Amino acid sequence: MGRETAPGISRSRNRFNRRKSRLHRRNQFRHSPCSAIAVRVHSHSEQRHAGNAGFSESSDTLVTPDFLNHLVAAIEQHPNAAAACGTIYCEHERKQIWYAGGRLLQWRGMAIHEKKGLFIEPTALNGVRKVSFITGCLILLRASVLDQIGLEDERFFMYLDDIELSARIRAKGRDLLYVPHSIIYHKVIDKENENYFKRIYPAAIERQHAFKLYYSARNRFLLIKTALRGPQKLVAGVYFLSIISIKLLVWRLINPRFFKAAWFGLQDFRAGRFYEGRGLSEFTR
Repeated sequence: MGRETAPGISRSRNRFNRRKSRLHRRNQFRHSPCSAIAVRVHSHSEQRHAGNAGFSESSDTLVTPDFLNHLVAAIEQHPNAAAACGTIYCEHERKQIWYAGGRLLQWRGMAIHEKKGLFIEPTALNGVRKVSFITGCLILLRASVLDQIGLEDERFFMYLDDIELSARIRAKGRDLLYVPHSIIYHKVIDKENENYFKRIYPAAIERQHAFKLYYSARNRFLLIKTALRGPQKLVAGVYFLSIISIKLLVWRLINPRFFKAAWFGLQDFRAGRFYEGRGLSEFTR
């Protein structure tokens, strides 16, 4: 009988494979015929070119008919904007926010989604505004600044790469925009289904969490190293090192799989082992 595989593991495996193939597609995307804008929706699982725009989408998102029009209009009205992101609702609960603006917390080396989990009608979301973090689930990039700023740092491979990109854009003096009326829906597992899968696929769910933990621990240190400067970099490094050290002590006693994932993440950061690292081959066995 084969090992159980939860839906989350399948999505992580698919995302892993998409990221791996994306390494080979990066130059093609970067040198596409886009002269004005490039759009990415969640991942480069599919790429299209039409006129002066490059558009990518994945099966993890559903879009509304006019989502792109709102993003393009916002970019055109704000000459200093390098990128824009819209409102992202949960697909399973169409009025529950997953992203409605984001903030980079430099002192902690992380970012947060504003209004996440709240139930807000689309008509109540008004006003394009500047933000300090846009999620990689939905990004419109102005193609004319790609040579100056570049795309996501492929060393991250998955998780936190969008935070680094946001920080890099702002470090170049360019703006990030949140465009409320550009709406898409993200397929995420709600708490009820997550608890159900934990009961049905306990081992698979634990492997999935360990898989995410490995990349999160490794990439958090990489994010702090590459995206932060001065006192914020020092404080964020000390903060996260303190937190992860305490967790390692606890996991060493009660959760060997989590301990291994976090410890390998720290080891690989120190060794400069980035990109896919130990990935699925190590943390889904």
